[in-house]
Amino acid sequence: MIFNKITLKECYLINKVFFYLIKIIKNIIIIMVIKMIEYYKKYELKDIILDIISSVLVNMIVIIMATKIFKNIYVDGIFYTFLVALLLMILNKVIKPTLNIIMLPINIYTLGITYPFVNVIILKIISLFLNSHFILNGWFTAFFISIFISIMTIIIDNIIGKEIRRG
Repeated sequence: MIFNKITLKECYLINKVFFYLIKIIKNIIIIMVIKMIEYYKKYELKDIILDIISSVLVNMIVIIMATKIFKNIYVDGIFYTFLVALLLMILNKVIKPTLNIIMLPINIYTLGITYPFVNVIILKIISLFLNSHFILNGWFTAFFISIFISIMTIIIDNIIGKEIRRG
C-alpha cells in the first residue's frame, strides 16, 4: 500500500496543507457571504423576498422538467422538489462562487469545459443532504442534467422571473 511508505513528517505536512486549504476556503466563503449581504443591502425587503420566491419557483419548474425528461434523476414529491429548489438557490448563491474560484485554474486549462461540473457538485451535495428523496445517478448523466438545468433556468427565469419581480 502507498500509505505504508508515508512518514510521520509527511503526514504532518499533508495535514498542515489541508488545514491551510480549509482555512482559505472558509475565508473565501465568509467574504462571499459578506459581499452577498452588502449586495442585498441596497434593496428593499420586498424585492429580496420576490427574488427568492422567483428563484425557487423557477428552480422547481426546471427540476420537475428534468425529472420528466431524464430517467437518472428522481425527486420524491412536490415538497422535496421545493427543498431541492431551495437548496439549489442557497448553494448557488453561497457555495458556487467559491467553487468557481477553486476550479478557475482547471476551467482556464480546459477552456471552460469543466464549468458544468461545478453544477454537478452542487447537485451531488443536494443529493447527499436529501438521501433517498433526491436521487441523482451517475456523474456522466449528471453532467448533462446540470447543463439542461442551467439552460432551462436561464430561459424560464427570463420568461417568468421578470414578471414575478415586477410585481
